[in-house]
Amino acid sequence: MSRTYAQSSYYSNDIDQMIIMCTPNAGSPPNFSYWTGGSLPINSGEKINLVRLYMEAYLWLLPKIHHSTELTAIHHYFKGLHDIVPSESFGDYLLCKQSEYTPIPYDSMKTKNHFLDHLNSKTKKLIKRKITVTLIAGIGEETIEYFEVVPSSSKQDWIDGKVISAIKTEAGDGNAALKSVFAIDGEKHVVKGTHNEVLFKSLPIISQKLEINNIRSNESYLLDEDYCLLLLKGKGKVDITDNEENCKIDSNITDYYQLTINDLTCLFSSEKLLESYSMNYVPTGKETISYTIIKGNERVEKTVKMSDHTPFKIL
Repeated sequence: MSRTYAQSSYYSNDIDQMIIMCTPNAGSPPNFSYWTGGSLPINSGEKINLVRLYMEAYLWLLPKIHHSTELTAIHHYFKGLHDIVPSESFGDYLLCKQSEYTPIPYDSMKTKNHFLDHLNSKTKKLIKRKITVTLIAGIGEETIEYFEVVPSSSKQDWIDGKVISAIKTEAGDGNAALKSVFAIDGEKHVVKGTHNEVLFKSLPIISQKLEINNIRSNESYLLDEDYCLLLLKGKGKVDITDNEENCKIDSNITDYYQLTINDLTCLFSSEKLLESYSMNYVPTGKETISYTIIKGNERVEKTVKMSDHTPFKIL
């Protein structure tokens, strides 16, 4: 948003410097998979980070709230997702495997990022307008750089090829690849950490750039934990209960979050919390519930018939 304004005809000479952190300036391959197929296939052994869990939850809710298919909901109500699919400056990122891997040229793809292609063609305006740009990228986390795809006969989904596997690099923060963050000119800084951790680990750089002293980071935020995501459709409610005291979770505990919309529940919880607490479903009576649990590198989907009000242990 800030770069769009700074490079536009609306710019009013009111920006001295820009600090851009973990922003995929050339786009991000996972968003291609979400935009064209409605999902990002989970490969065996792949660690699911917090940013991806939030995306999974949002894309699970979206079609159910709007009573439409996944792709229709994404294309109508999440149009901004298309603005962060890979652009030309990211390079070719789809590999079609036949006798060997063959890159699919960006120019021949139907899914193009015209927004970033235009924006990145005008980056010299930042220099002309004397805006100092600082780029901060994370490294050390497995980040998708390429997709292996196979041809798809569908005219609606996977129009450039169906994603079957990912090729990753550790030159990224788990979400944004280093080369995408550094796709524009600026003073470049690299920080080892996840997409979420980089903000707190970059405070010395930020304080220097903004000439603010004594900015201290909260050490508890410096390391991402492993999280569990529950996506449940049912008329009852989900409780988190202490295993020893048999009481509900203290509302002051911060490492879990629950969102309920009608009969849809999304619940995020740290795996550490679930060592001491249980996740239970309290039904309204006779009903059938369906739920998905994403934990670690596993995804489990179940449908269960409830016969009465007896709580059902999910985790």
